[in-house]
Amino acid sequence: IKMAAVKPEVFKYIRELNIKELLKIPDTDLRPLLPCLVRMSLCTSRDSSEEWKENRKYLLQLLSDIEAVNDIVSLLSVDFHELEVDGRKEQQMRLKSMNESSSFQQGILLEYERSEPARKFRIIISELLPVIIKVDAHETCVPCDSELFSSPAYLEDISDAICILCAELPSFLNICTVCIALLHFPNGNWLLTKLVANNSESFLSVSQSLIHEITSTASDENLRYEALLLLSSINPIHAMTIRGLCIQHCCLPQLAVALTLNHDHNTADGSISNLTAFVSGLLLGNDSKIRSWFATYIRHAKDSSDDQLRNELIKELKSVVETAEIKTEGNTEHCLKAAALIRLYCSLKAIAGVKFTSEESELVLRLMTCFPPLTPSGIRFVSLALGMLLACPALLTGEEQERRVVGWIKWLASRSSEMERIGPEGSSFAEQLLLTAIHLHGDRRTAAVRLACSTLGMRIKVTSQSLTRLRQIFTEEVFPTQVIAAHATKVPVTKQLNANMTGYLPVHCVYQLLKTRAFSQCRVPVQDWIYRQICSTSSPLHPQLQPLVLQFVSTVVTPASKVHRSRQDGALNQPFKYSDILAVYGIMDTKDSEGIHINESKHSLTSMLLMLYYVLLYEDSILSNMKTLASLPNRPQRYPATLINQIPVKLLLFKAQRQPKSCQGLYPALLGLLATHLPHLCLVGDWIDDLDSIFANGPKHGNLKKVKVQPTHKQLLDGLSRSAINPAPALMHLQYLSNSSISADEIVGFVEPLTSGLPFLLDTKVSRRIHQETKKLWLKLNSVIPRKLCVMTINALTHPQTGKVETSKSFLSFDDLVNDPLLPLMVDKRVFHHPELLSIILRIISSCLSASRSQASTLLRAHPTAENKSSTTRSTSPLGVNQSASEAEKEELRSALIATQNSAVVQMLIEICMEGSSPSGDSPNINLLTCKREVHCLVCSQLHQMFIDDPAVAKLVHFQGYNRKMVGVLVAGVPSMHICLDFVPELLQQSNPSQQLFGLELASQLCCHYALPKSLSIARLCVNVISTLTTVIPAAERCGYFTAVLPTLPRLSKSFPPLLPDCVEILEHLGKV
Repeated sequence: IKMAAVKPEVFKYIRELNIKELLKIPDTDLRPLLPCLVRMSLCTSRDSSEEWKENRKYLLQLLSDIEAVNDIVSLLSVDFHELEVDGRKEQQMRLKSMNESSSFQQGILLEYERSEPARKFRIIISELLPVIIKVDAHETCVPCDSELFSSPAYLEDISDAICILCAELPSFLNICTVCIALLHFPNGNWLLTKLVANNSESFLSVSQSLIHEITSTASDENLRYEALLLLSSINPIHAMTIRGLCIQHCCLPQLAVALTLNHDHNTADGSISNLTAFVSGLLLGNDSKIRSWFATYIRHAKDSSDDQLRNELIKELKSVVETAEIKTEGNTEHCLKAAALIRLYCSLKAIAGVKFTSEESELVLRLMTCFPPLTPSGIRFVSLALGMLLACPALLTGEEQERRVVGWIKWLASRSSEMERIGPEGSSFAEQLLLTAIHLHGDRRTAAVRLACSTLGMRIKVTSQSLTRLRQIFTEEVFPTQVIAAHATKVPVTKQLNANMTGYLPVHCVYQLLKTRAFSQCRVPVQDWIYRQICSTSSPLHPQLQPLVLQFVSTVVTPASKVHRSRQDGALNQPFKYSDILAVYGIMDTKDSEGIHINESKHSLTSMLLMLYYVLLYEDSILSNMKTLASLPNRPQRYPATLINQIPVKLLLFKAQRQPKSCQGLYPALLGLLATHLPHLCLVGDWIDDLDSIFANGPKHGNLKKVKVQPTHKQLLDGLSRSAINPAPALMHLQYLSNSSISADEIVGFVEPLTSGLPFLLDTKVSRRIHQETKKLWLKLNSVIPRKLCVMTINALTHPQTGKVETSKSFLSFDDLVNDPLLPLMVDKRVFHHPELLSIILRIISSCLSASRSQASTLLRAHPTAENKSSTTRSTSPLGVNQSASEAEKEELRSALIATQNSAVVQMLIEICMEGSSPSGDSPNINLLTCKREVHCLVCSQLHQMFIDDPAVAKLVHFQGYNRKMVGVLVAGVPSMHICLDFVPELLQQSNPSQQLFGLELASQLCCHYALPKSLSIARLCVNVISTLTTVIPAAERCGYFTAVLPTLPRLSKSFPPLLPDCVEILEHLGKV
């Protein structure tokens, strides 16, 4: 007996309840749906609309001529409530005794045939219940050899009964559970399909339950696979939904593939097939679990001879290859389809581990080496094909394949310039091809494979040995070294290069060629190309630019030993020209001091920072390799010191802090070089002031709202000149300019009127508020142009009569301040009576001392001692020492020079404190006491920093000595004076009486201030020295000497009372003498 199957169009009509269309269906096709149609006609509907009444008439008309309707009506006349009660009782009994089975005296088929409808329902329930119970308990079910379900004669009646039972008893017989149970019965798939067709609204829930509750047994998977495939055939609209459920739950991959293949036949020609998109999406997707699941399926299915997926892919590959070889111009769709297949087969190899057959290898190679139209999609295809050629070198199986690949690569090289022009902006196939050749030239096969993998978007394991033949093709037959180097310098630079540009750019190729020193070996100048690329950059900084500059400097300064001879011929890379570097900053006049023309430069901040990085790195590299370079006849030369002085370094850093994207990744390296070569621009105090200005939230003065117009340079100078008479204009202008809402780089032009007005502030009638605001503005300008500001400040305060220098001969430069750090202390002495102005001078002194130390170290590194020099040759160097002097001797001289400068500064600062203690002036100053204390605090703070930075300075200064009246001031004001306890014993051993008196005074003050165990031993030593001196000093000198010594005894005895008897004994002895 042939059972009628549910057809898709019939299921569609019943799902949409389209009765009029069902009237056109033959009775044989309607037979599977009779249970739901009959039940629909008999049950009272809640829909009372005219449309349903009309449809019900058609429904009754439809059922009137079908004989099987009467049997179904008799089934619907059963008392289903009583049937459900009996069914639940039987269910409870079976749960208690699982081995109990129903027995029929005359056989189940005969019993079923003779039974009334109610009895038939009970027989069916008794057959289903054992399996349903196992399904509910999530136990493994085995196929049931049911005689009832195996009989084709009663299968229609049984299916009708099951459909009615699930409709009438939904709480007892859940349709999803029943469907899973039917899988294990004979003819279960047909029964399940008919059950779902009669309950069309449960299609998705049944499908989901069949997928979600799958077990690990292979037989169960096959049963569900067949059932779901049959369900998708009756409802093809939801076939992709079922496929999505399979992917979501990572099960039944063969079903997902089968559904895709069935659906793919309807795909239009020319577009990417559904199969290609499906497999690529799973293998190249972001979900690692799904990717691993499907790759495992492909890996296990690859050895089967009837692998339908591979066969379909081969068919599609053949059609694409045949179409591509026709060379249809401008066929974008076929290019996209070919590119998708390239990525698909790469993913099959890389992720699924598929080994290509000979047929697949031949077809893939033919596809890769075709000549697409020069369109963006065609260029994308050849980019992927080149990547796959490197990722799958095993495709070259013979000479024919090699000739085909060589011809294809030569065609790519010949059309690379045209592809460069047509390709999408931000990515270049020409650079990819060139970079691949560069990697293979340098035998960096891993880097070449990594480049191919990044192009393909996946990781592929490729052994280095497999690339041997491909490397020979690139390096010997297509791209010799000379061709690569010459071509790289002719490639136009990338306009407005920034980090947002992806793909392979000319900068990548030039960088790799610099690493292999191809430009040097082939005598191809590259410095002009690199200079143009640096000038053509924008924010954010591209990550390849910093390594490019680093590698370029390396090839200029430290050439390989093999090409040292070539430098005589000028064949190696040359540094940038002096004028070209200044042109980046808009400085055309080489006499210009620290440039303030940065805002006029046409280049971006990124270009300026890169050029600054180049200058510092070049200087650092030359100094680090000077010993090696000294032996070269034509070594690279350092830039003049005036170059770095003209570059506005701090202004660039100021802008970089506020525009971090312009220097991301470059800023740390830049700071490291600055701290090494320009430490005077990296003082801690300056950085703290800069951070305070960055985190300032807004204006702090209300006057800013009143003054809406920025003052002019002349107004500021006039206000400062009249500040002693009328301070209001000057105060208003200073507050406006020093306000945090105005950026420091916007007021750089006010440095000249500010410094010119400083001499007018030396008048004692000028208020402290003016001084404070002046200092605040000075510090703000110091964060952007410190060197220019320092020079102009010292020049203005050295000539206080006019605030200007009359002749250029007396104008000090920054080099003068570095060579003689004492010059800042040669200003007008009235400056030292004003704490704010003194703090400015101290800041300048710290900068000059730091620059002087750096200059001395640089001078030694720039003139190393020649190792092969004979000790008999003695010629005078600019340092005044012999060239034959050893490095240790030079370092000793440098340390002596720095120590002399520091000690001289300390002595002058101490003298300033002494002068501040007894100021002279005709008119009294009410702030005199406060100012004197502030001056002492400032000087002591400066001395503390100098002593901490170099403790040897403290020892040198105290062995030189100073006025004993200042010892107490320094001990109380300089926290680091405790280090003097270490050398007090050595000071007391000096034969000079004045040094001994100074040592006793210092020791007594230290013991009074630091009453420590260590100080006790020093104090006892002092008492013993004084006691010894009472018997040694001649009588003529004794009175004057001990008059100076006596004040130390009370301090020692007060600090350490155990020494009191010894002190009294000394006094008694002096009294007797």
